[in-house]
Amino acid sequence: MPWPQKEWLTLSEVAQILGVHPSTVRIWANQGKIPVHRTNGGHRRFRRSELELWMLSRNSSQEVDIPRDFIQALLRQVSEQMSQSEVQDLPWYRKLNEEARAQYKARGQALAQRLWVYLTGDTTDASEEAKGLGYEYATLARRNGLTEGEALTAFLFFAGTVADAMVEVIEHSQVQSPHVWAAILRKIKSFASDVALSMSETYRAYEKGLPSA
Repeated sequence: MPWPQKEWLTLSEVAQILGVHPSTVRIWANQGKIPVHRTNGGHRRFRRSELELWMLSRNSSQEVDIPRDFIQALLRQVSEQMSQSEVQDLPWYRKLNEEARAQYKARGQALAQRLWVYLTGDTTDASEEAKGLGYEYATLARRNGLTEGEALTAFLFFAGTVADAMVEVIEHSQVQSPHVWAAILRKIKSFASDVALSMSETYRAYEKGLPSA
């Protein structure tokens, strides 16, 4: 069954999506196995984005629609953390002009979006996504005079900011399953490692005589 395009789902809708009997969903909700909310009248309601995360915890290979409200919350959190961070005091950041700084912040937003797609959707092209993002980071860094070490430090700063923001967003989702945390942390580590590897390969390729960035 396709996802209903609304934030709150009824017990029957969730049962249809999961392919189980409504009584099964009711039991899971009563046992705390699936995130649920109660209306003032005592009816069970399920938040769409929380259900998507719950499904991710049960089957990390299952494709689900991207939870748009989570993406928006994540991007807001990334922007807030960036504005509150002490990035201005970091050596690599001081080497950048205003245009380069704006481009790096834009790449941070792109990292958040691509990572969330990777966590909640089809992971078939994840390696190519990470490779492309690594190339973009390396090219931007090299164009602005950063060494490979400085470029990796800059990427790890933004990756850490995105990871912190993502954890905070998920903490407020009321999804408590440890399987969610395990799956998400494994995927974040894998994605970040692939991006960093691509950055190093791009720097080495430039050093071997490819045209300057």
